[in-house]
Amino acid sequence: MYGSKESDWHFVTWYSVSYLLDAIDGEAARYFNQCSKLGYYLDMVIDRISSSLALYKAAMCLHNPLLKLGLLSCIIFVEILAHGVVMYFGEVLKKHQKEMGGEFAIVRLYLGSKMGLAFGCICYEAMLLAIIVNMVP
Repeated sequence: MYGSKESDWHFVTWYSVSYLLDAIDGEAARYFNQCSKLGYYLDMVIDRISSSLALYKAAMCLHNPLLKLGLLSCIIFVEILAHGVVMYFGEVLKKHQKEMGGEFAIVRLYLGSKMGLAFGCICYEAMLLAIIVNMVP
């Protein structure tokens, strides 16, 4: 086990608060007409940092070395490479991330509806937090 139970719950609590604030900040920026390119990139980078921290903490809580490697690999392949490619092509092609990958049904399902996006994100984050608080064997 990585860390104490109390520190694990503190992490989960503060991570959940930051996740809720992240869900609200984009809507607030659009409502108050405060959207900017800098805000878009800051949001993406901060999301990657927080998700990487959750992946790392969850990986350290696992005893199975293959599962641990799988979560640590997600930091590199999902959080850094995949999102880095999206940011790069977004800048080069001048497309928003939600406009990319539309030819793939899974991408349309994930990015094409707020419910699909919310479901995917919440399940992903909930899995990591459940591992951290030892709710998953």
